[in-house]
Amino acid sequence: MEKDRFASVKYCLFSRISPLWQGDHRRNFIALLRTGKTKPTVYSNARDLFDLLMRGVRGGIDSLDRQSITELLSDHEFVQVLWDVATSRPIQYRMQMSFIDARKVLIQHGAPESSLPLTRELQARAQEEAQRQQATRNAGGTVG
Repeated sequence: MEKDRFASVKYCLFSRISPLWQGDHRRNFIALLRTGKTKPTVYSNARDLFDLLMRGVRGGIDSLDRQSITELLSDHEFVQVLWDVATSRPIQYRMQMSFIDARKVLIQHGAPESSLPLTRELQARAQEEAQRQQATRNAGGTVG
């Protein structure tokens, strides 16, 4: 979403006091998110939501500051469902490290590691990257 556009939608999505995060609305929203594993449109929207969440965690979104957005990370069920859906389909190789990095950022900002399990695909990529970095260190180069 473009900067300063759709402010009310962003508020509803990322402010813990918006009606979306209260009672039945929250339960229904999370149930809808879960369907993203089988419904392509919901999956696409969940990926967009994940990307927007990451943008917000890294620096805020329009009038919502980073702290407001990171408060959502205390909702472990939401975090786990969004992560599960976002990683439920194969991820292009060149994008895998961005998911691994996003996971690290989420954990640093309060999301429990147990809510963000690495898929086999991401485990393999993380291991490959660690081996590459170790080989670079062993060769006396810098890791970049």
